[in-house]
Amino acid sequence: MTDTDDTNYYFECSNEGFEGALDRLAQFFISPNFSESSSDREVQAVNSEFVQSKSSEYWHYLFVSKDVANKESAYFHHDFGNLETLQKPGIREALLDFHKKWYSANIMTLTVVAKAEIATLEQWVRDKFSAIVNKEVTIPDLSEPPAYPPENLKKLVKYVPVKEKDVLTILFDLPYTELDHKTCPTKYLVELIGHEGENSLLSYLKHQNWAIDLSTDAQHMMKCLT
Repeated sequence: MTDTDDTNYYFECSNEGFEGALDRLAQFFISPNFSESSSDREVQAVNSEFVQSKSSEYWHYLFVSKDVANKESAYFHHDFGNLETLQKPGIREALLDFHKKWYSANIMTLTVVAKAEIATLEQWVRDKFSAIVNKEVTIPDLSEPPAYPPENLKKLVKYVPVKEKDVLTILFDLPYTELDHKTCPTKYLVELIGHEGENSLLSYLKHQNWAIDLSTDAQHMMKCLT
């Protein structure tokens, strides 16, 4: 799974085959093949996701939110490509360059869960993943420049939805809090605004016949609450 600022590799298997599967996973990062055929298949898969997104209400909103974003910010960049943007000479070399630059042990984390002793799991991990190189990569500060310039805040943007449904999305630009694991300040706002019980915001909106449902989310990649 590829997100805005991280990539996740994960799998499930039987406990009996776990050690061997863990070794094969480690090889993804130690000595990936990056074969031409695999690169082509991934381009096709990305294009399929792009085609499907055209009928997604969320992706339409996402594209609109990017269109009014700061053109110099990291958030403005497109989330994925299609055949037109990716099926070009040199795509495999670009993948190799990206892996060589960014796949570094110091910015990776690993979680394993299996029916085995903790000491055994630790030994497997050390044996199989220690060969991943620490390139001492420094993660760039993606918060500057900010996602939205001041002149594009406090604006009402209208667009044609995919379905016959009226949706109001309010976006609040907030300070970055992703590293505040112990306090999780944005979760208070999410729960407060998104609560659906008695005397909640949604109950009032329903009573006024202004809404039928409500959802709230905090997204650290764009430092906002929607």
